[in-house]
Amino acid sequence: MTHRPNRRSSERVQISIRKKIRINQKDSVLINISQEGIGVLVADGQTFFIGQRIGDIVLERASTSMSLKGIVSHISQNDSGTICGIRFEFQNGRDFDYVQKISHDLGIS
Repeated sequence: MTHRPNRRSSERVQISIRKKIRINQKDSVLINISQEGIGVLVADGQTFFIGQRIGDIVLERASTSMSLKGIVSHISQNDSGTICGIRFEFQNGRDFDYVQKISHDLGIS
């Protein structure tokens, strides 16, 4: 068995409250988050592939929302279903700051 090094510079943290997000106009459930990306429980009817660019990841907080871009970095199965890891592709500092605020709202940072 070969060891795969962790390529993330920050660990994704499981969130205790399941938060709905929208990916390409379809609802998904956020299950973990880090400074660099998210893990989502894939909704029925959604399909992803590794390397896929996602142009519309809508994260909401309070009365605001922001659409971010990302790339699928992994796909796995567990007892809950299919998990998709998405690494953010920040377009500017405002995108990064928004993710930090959401992490803070979820009690992570």
